[in-house]
Amino acid sequence: MKILLLTLLISISAFSQKQKFYLLIDDAITIANKNEAVGAYEFRLAVTHHNTKNDIDYYNFIVNIDANKAFENGGVEIPEPKFITSDELKKMYACDIHDLMSQASEVYLVKRKENKKYDAWMAQYFGTVRNLVVTRLRKN
Repeated sequence: MKILLLTLLISISAFSQKQKFYLLIDDAITIANKNEAVGAYEFRLAVTHHNTKNDIDYYNFIVNIDANKAFENGGVEIPEPKFITSDELKKMYACDIHDLMSQASEVYLVKRKENKKYDAWMAQYFGTVRNLVVTRLRKN
């Protein structure tokens, strides 16, 4: 009985551990909104799923930096991380991407610099939107 209980506790502990991941900023990731006065940036990752009638899912992230710095200067320089690219995510199912991001303990958006160095910004994943259509109101 003690062995069964110990095995169960170890399994629950291993299953509940969340991972940290780094997402490379590329052409699929854009800044959707920004408020430089407070250092808040909303990033949107667009992934087209060819297995679901070309539906497009938009995965949204918020990055907060020091308001006294430009975005480019608000990251932290890190050595080359093991990162995920948007091309790798495009091969996954939409629910798997959502689960990966929502269960991660830490998400970082990373951008390549020179000499195999990267800038990283801690991001908060705040949901997915499917087939978003942004329209502009006409002025009469």
